This record gives sequence, structure tokens and C-alpha cells, in this order.
Amino acid sequence: MAAKTLEEVLYSIFQGESNAANRYSAFGKASSNKAIQKVFSTTSFAEKIHAEKMRKLALRSGLDMTKFTPELNPVAPASDKENLEAGIKGEVYESTILYPQLAQVAVEQKNKLVSETVNSLGKVETEHAKLFQDIIDNFLNKPDAEVTFYLCPSCGNIYRDKAPETCETCGGSGKMFQKY
Repeated sequence: MAAKTLEEVLYSIFQGESNAANRYSAFGKASSNKAIQKVFSTTSFAEKIHAEKMRKLALRSGLDMTKFTPELNPVAPASDKENLEAGIKGEVYESTILYPQLAQVAVEQKNKLVSETVNSLGKVETEHAKLFQDIIDNFLNKPDAEVTFYLCPSCGNIYRDKAPETCETCGGSGKMFQKY
């Protein structure tokens, strides 16, 4: 069922992000590769930021908050490469198909804040997909390689190796980034 109301948009994203956080946490725990553990752990935190943004927008919009409890699907991790590829596929789907559709519903509901937030999350999901590809390209066969990530606590964007002065997605200060 496609979302038609603001509540359905926020609920859909909340559940999707909650499940992504759970899935990435499980993928990280299943890996013996340090870089893959860290990328999935950090991305799990980012997806929790996204879920919480949707919960706060629902609260601010006066929606029924009893619905905003995560309904987590079972997770069956595969190989590191398959898990990273599944992550890429999910992030690309969110950023190119799902979120643009949901942002349009918010526009039709005349809620600019939700539309802008959903569009911003779509940009972050694009960056997550690129990050997963970077890990495949540079760390998949290096189980003991050390890598550092910096998470923007405002939007969930993640940078490898160093934090920028300001987040390229939301403009948040790099000084506020969380190091992993």
C-alpha cells in the first residue's frame, strides 16, 4: 500500500529506518571484518537518527504516537559482500524511489517541513550507499584494517577518515560529529 497521508509517510519511514538500524546492527555483529563491523554499526546509529526524526515529526504533527513503535523483521545475515550489497540496494531504493514518492505525498499534504526532511534523508541514504560500495572496494578483503567514521548527529550522514568543517547534507558543524 502506498502512503497517502502524512501519518502513513512518517510511519512508513519510521518503520523502514527502524528495520534498517536493526538489520545493519545484525550485519555488523555477524562480520569478523573490523571495517565492516564498524560501517554497519555506524550506519545503524544513523538509521536510528532517521527513525527518531520521523517520530519527532509525528509528535509535532499531533499524530497517534501509539503506532510509532518499531515492528522489527527477522534478520538473516549472509556473507559480508552480500550484506553490503543488500545495504546498497536498500539505500538506493530509499533515495531514488521511496523517499521521492513520500516527499511528494508530504507536498500534497502541504507539509513543507516533512517534505524537506524526507528529501534530506534521501540525500543521506545516497551517501550511505556510496559508503557501503567504498567498503566493498577498499576493505572487503582486509579483515584487520582500521577505519574511522564520523557521524553527523543531526542528519546521519557518515564520513570516512575525517569530519568536514560542516556536513554537506545539513550544514551541521563538524565539531559535533561522533567519531567511530
